[in-house]
Amino acid sequence: MPDSDGDGIADAVDNATFVKNPDQRDTNGDGYGNRVDPDLNNDGIVNGPIWRS
Repeated sequence: MPDSDGDGIADAVDNATFVKNPDQRDTNGDGYGNRVDPDLNNDGIVNGPIWRS
């Protein structure tokens, strides 16, 4: 299975496919890992990391 970011989590189940996120932390449960989630508390305001490829 492909692992595009090399974090040991297969792309099919990785919540941050192109950014290493080995702990798969998703604090607000929206399916986007904290490392790539721009709205960490789901209030509609950008308050998290913005990753650009």
